Amino acid sequence: MEELTITEQPMRDVHVMMSEEFSELESRGIEECDSGNTLVALMYLEKASQKGKTPLLDSYLAYCLAREHNSYSEAIELGKGAMNEQSGNLVLYLNLAKVYILAGQRNNALKVLRQATKRGRDGRVLRLIKKLGIRKKPVLPFLQRENLINIFLGKLRHKCLT
Repeated sequence: MEELTITEQPMRDVHVMMSEEFSELESRGIEECDSGNTLVALMYLEKASQKGKTPLLDSYLAYCLAREHNSYSEAIELGKGAMNEQSGNLVLYLNLAKVYILAGQRNNALKVLRQATKRGRDGRVLRLIKKLGIRKKPVLPFLQRENLINIFLGKLRHKCLT
């Protein structure tokens, strides 16, 4: 019986050391990403993902993958999964919106940001919404926005009003 106690203790220490290492890698990756060093952040986050998983880690990993490797579909899935796991964290919405922007999916980015505003207030979310801008309604609402007539009339309206 004492033998079990002896072997259990080192296992607990190894688990604690691994979780400390995971936390360190995750926080360094997030710090680098927030500083704009997404390539360095990606290295830290990938190492951390080999040791554990959190929604925050997945969210930042998604953004870095989209930014550095243009892996948009993988990043979107990773970001959506993280957001679904922890829907109260506005940073997850922000990172997913950034992935959508990188993927050229502005409307999806705005949808995610609007969802975030329903969950709480965050200055970064509001700044990104303002940066993306809100589009005016199409000149001819019965036609699709992408219709050439709407595009032409929209440009004409813009020139006349400015």
